[in-house]
Amino acid sequence: MENPSFTTIDGSGSTLSPQEKQDEQFMQMTYTLIYMSFSGFVMSIIYMAFNYVYEQIRRKLTCSITISSNDDIYKIILDYLSSKGLLSSSMTQLKCQLKKKGWTWWWNRSKEENQKPEVEYLPGPGNHFFTYNGKKMWAVQSEGETLMTGWEKKPTKQELLYIMCYGTDTAPLRQLVEDAINVSQEKDTSLVNIYQVHRWGGSWEKCQQKRPRALNSVVLDSGIADNIIQDINKFLGSGEWYQSKGVPYRRGYLLYGPPGTGKTSFVQAVAGACNLNICYLNLSGGNMDDDGLNTLLNNSPLRSIILLEDIDAIFVDRTSVQGKMMERQQVTFSGLLNALDGVRSQEGRILMMTTNHREKLDPALLRPGRADVHVELNYASEKQMKGLFQKFFPDEAEEKAQEFANQLPEYKLNMAKLQGHFLKYKSDIQGAIENAKSLLDVDYQIKDMSISEWLRRLNMLQYAPKFRKESGIKRVSDLKYIGEGDLTAYGMTAMIDRKRIMGMISGDEDCKILFALQTQSQARTVLHAFLTSEADIEELLTIIGDEQITGWQLRDILDENKNFEVIKKKLRNKIIQNQLVKQGKIKDEDEKDDKKEEEEKKKKKDFPQENIEAMLKSISLTECIAKMKEAEIADPDVFFELDDATLITCLGIETEGKKFRFKEKMKEVKEKHEKLKAKKEQDDISEIVGDAFEKIQKKLSVIY
Repeated sequence: MENPSFTTIDGSGSTLSPQEKQDEQFMQMTYTLIYMSFSGFVMSIIYMAFNYVYEQIRRKLTCSITISSNDDIYKIILDYLSSKGLLSSSMTQLKCQLKKKGWTWWWNRSKEENQKPEVEYLPGPGNHFFTYNGKKMWAVQSEGETLMTGWEKKPTKQELLYIMCYGTDTAPLRQLVEDAINVSQEKDTSLVNIYQVHRWGGSWEKCQQKRPRALNSVVLDSGIADNIIQDINKFLGSGEWYQSKGVPYRRGYLLYGPPGTGKTSFVQAVAGACNLNICYLNLSGGNMDDDGLNTLLNNSPLRSIILLEDIDAIFVDRTSVQGKMMERQQVTFSGLLNALDGVRSQEGRILMMTTNHREKLDPALLRPGRADVHVELNYASEKQMKGLFQKFFPDEAEEKAQEFANQLPEYKLNMAKLQGHFLKYKSDIQGAIENAKSLLDVDYQIKDMSISEWLRRLNMLQYAPKFRKESGIKRVSDLKYIGEGDLTAYGMTAMIDRKRIMGMISGDEDCKILFALQTQSQARTVLHAFLTSEADIEELLTIIGDEQITGWQLRDILDENKNFEVIKKKLRNKIIQNQLVKQGKIKDEDEKDDKKEEEEKKKKKDFPQENIEAMLKSISLTECIAKMKEAEIADPDVFFELDDATLITCLGIETEGKKFRFKEKMKEVKEKHEKLKAKKEQDDISEIVGDAFEKIQKKLSVIY
């Protein structure tokens, strides 16, 4: 059976071929696309017209303020709205994050660390309505465009905050912003804001707020802190003067000195005292180039110190960049110099640089305009040691501080090490004083020892009289010219004894280890060299304790005695002897000699000296006493060596009458002074002649 065939008939009854059918479908699709395009165009026109009309009406009926997340005020406004609870009740679209903890005292941090983290809710995208000062307002948060920021051109999404209200008066909105800023400033006035460069570069971000460090917490030599603060305050108030003179309004400071002397701490203290913020600039981070550095300096927050730490570790000279940062480092030395005082450099800027090695810096970085003021923070002076002692032990008398300082040399210890010592003995003032010398390097401690103590530690005290009497050696520092031949002359016939002495003089490490008071671990090592029984070793360790006997003393006792009971007895005796020496109950012979010398010096009293304070009071110049002490000329030996003109200047004597009285009195006192001096010299000569005559008489009496 054949399949039926079909044909297409158009509306007129005629049959359509397949080609005609395809053409008709194409035309229908074309008409549809044209219709849809036209409809879309019309709808877009209508939409744009509606938006235009809506925007015009909105502008007539509402006003707004737009705030970008790139601006510091963005966070201030959000914090203010959230803290006042203006948005919390109306927010339906939320964004949550862990609440950042503010600054707290260190003793409360352990409590806060154990507390449950707090969550804060911020407005998400959308409208958030609230009422402020009786005015209906709403905030709209939206995501703005994505910007390529920083040296590495990383994408950063910008956020926009719109605050709107009905009406055409923007005063309520401006009042809201002013109130937010005022509240923020009230919070910040007592804090120092710390800024750092955003991780991708290009801008500053506040990373921390700190309580300002008290200026007296950084113990410096007199005048340093006050001079810097006065200089900064003078600079901050001299903008118009700089402008009138055509001088660039910039100030640079270089703080240099050994590590641990308080350079960074001093910057924090200065910032607090001058109510300034700190912008920490890290040039070795590899996240900026020369243009980026210029931008950062020009956009730094107001009233800020730009802090460049360890500048010597970044640039050694104008051509080299330190270490492995060469490939990443984009800031060139010339770029840094131009940023500091070039055509595009910022006005009104305070720069502080720190370095441990000023001698390594290129002279171009040190010249005025870049580093105007150079301040050396050296190792601790006697005054600093006493000041830090009194800071930790404020209730103690000044004599205790002096006793502590007397045991240590000046300019050998940094303040960080001293502070660590006081923290260790914070509740034991006597321990802090008695263990002061433990702060010194081992080599320095050894050099400063008396020869008797040095030989005692070597277990060779029997040679001390020979050293003192035949060579005049009293301290270890005098041993540098001693040779092995000299030791033989001092009666040191045993080779092993000479080897021990020469090993210490040459700085042999094994000798120095045995020279030290032994820890339990060190004593165990020595005991293992002589004993095999662990039980015996443990028993002896209980007697030895920690740092009670030197390695040489222990070795000699073990070497000379084989009887275990005798060893224990001698160990106890040696430890008791060491303790008595430490407590000062057994005096070294050289210490006795030193004491005799001091007594002899006291006997040789200098000629009587005028009481300067009484003299000034007698001629009605009492007000000059304080100035005399301030000028550090109160010592009679210093005072009477100065001429009248210098003294008048130092004492601040202004009127001619007072000057005349002072000169007359000085003439009288100096004449008296010279007479006393001449009399003393005559007495000394008479004493010498008398002694000589007495000796001659004795000899004559023997002859006859």
